[in-house]
Amino acid sequence: MKRMKRAVSLLALLAALAVLLAGCGPAEEEGGVRYVEEGGGRVRIDGYDATQISYMPPQGTTPSSMYIAGLWFLGGFFEDAPIEGDVTMEGDTIRVAFTRADDPNSGTVWGAGANFVVDLKSNTVVEYELVPWEGHTIELTEEEMLHAGQELGAIYRAAEEYCSEN
Repeated sequence: MKRMKRAVSLLALLAALAVLLAGCGPAEEEGGVRYVEEGGGRVRIDGYDATQISYMPPQGTTPSSMYIAGLWFLGGFFEDAPIEGDVTMEGDTIRVAFTRADDPNSGTVWGAGANFVVDLKSNTVVEYELVPWEGHTIELTEEEMLHAGQELGAIYRAAEEYCSEN
């Protein structure tokens, strides 16, 4: 019986060590949102209807950023748009840049895109650019940009808080 307990303890210890060596810390869940440390400081954010959301805290002179893909949970334009891009935030200003995949089966994102900046304090789109691709331009309303900015800003701030506490 003692050997069995030791073996189980040893297996648990080895499993924990393997996770740490892989660069993945334990996942932590807050209100249905799960933060999974992926190594190198990157934190994957689960719990949203999205292909992927990952936060990278600042490192040296490189500011923090968030990788985004397939933001189905935002609805509207995003509900049917296979997108990939990044988000940065400074104070109450959030910058969102993404490309919509022309061919979602290719694995490479080529297509029209959008870049926009939202001032979260005044709840306004400060600037935006819709980037055409081979004659196609996406249709993205100001309301959709504001909604995306607000939601992504909340996710970004929560990830910053999680990283500062862990």
